[in-house]
Amino acid sequence: MKKQDRLLVKPVKSAISLMPDANYELPYEGAKEMLLVNDVDNKDFLTKLFHAMVAFE
Repeated sequence: MKKQDRLLVKPVKSAISLMPDANYELPYEGAKEMLLVNDVDNKDFLTKLFHAMVAFE
């Protein structure tokens, strides 16, 4: 299997609310599904996403 560059995050409520149409993918075989972040070049979105996820913890 070819290694892919992608950003996956844990599907916590705050991430799901910011990306309701995100695809779920497996980071590796046997793992739990995670959310695929498509907008990786958008610094403002990533900042908002990570701040929301940290606030969730």
